[in-house]
Amino acid sequence: MAAASEAFLARASRSIAACVKIVSRPGWRWLPQLAQRLAGPGLPLHFIVRKRFIEDSVHAALAAGTTQVMVLGAGFDTLTWRLHTAHPAVSFFEIDHPATQHIKRDALGSCDANLRFIPADLTQQTLQQVLARCAGFRRDLPTIFVIEGVLMYLNAAEVDALFAELPHSVRETVIFSVMETMPDGRTGFHDATFLSDRILRLWREPFRSSFARSAIEPFLARHGYALAVVADEAFLRARCLPEPLRHATAPARGEIVCVAHSVQASTP
Repeated sequence: MAAASEAFLARASRSIAACVKIVSRPGWRWLPQLAQRLAGPGLPLHFIVRKRFIEDSVHAALAAGTTQVMVLGAGFDTLTWRLHTAHPAVSFFEIDHPATQHIKRDALGSCDANLRFIPADLTQQTLQQVLARCAGFRRDLPTIFVIEGVLMYLNAAEVDALFAELPHSVRETVIFSVMETMPDGRTGFHDATFLSDRILRLWREPFRSSFARSAIEPFLARHGYALAVVADEAFLRARCLPEPLRHATAPARGEIVCVAHSVQASTP
């Protein structure tokens, strides 16, 4: 994972890759640690346990017979790339923006035939249109969709439209992350600092949507899914951290990961 991420950075931005190498040296590690503290406590740990839980959930689905894994907005995540060689009978797909995906494919080189990259801008095409031209994708097979770190950048109407466009197979699982609305109605990490909000604005990645905990289940039911798991900070800490670390440190609060299963069949 580290080697692949380094290759992605090198092709995306040589200057950023050079900075990462510098601050990875022992004498400079205090700098990213300071930046993490200023941005918000527990953010890096949150991203680690979020990915760990999602990967564990995908492994469980594969063990239960899932034969297709589709990642929406994969970015530079390495999940499908790491799993596809170990599961040659499973079809893995990634849908992502062409510019990001070009960098990723260039860095990874050749992959086995069961890993397919589908370049698509979902702001210009619907998911149904993309799936219709996705070679090898079958609606009648048990499938898991992973939508990690994507929905918070969509507004409420766009999130609703995306779930309406999912295939809704009777054997479909969706793993997705959302921001949990704060008690005062704001959207963001609950322990975030002013600096982290400024960074998101600088990156032009403001959070545009969130869910109250009580609204998730009825939202999914309206789209034909049953909520199975809500993984918040406490759940992720207990599930994904070894015992010595569970009480010594805490992931950031504010983003939760949900697992849902389809309860209605669709026509193949």
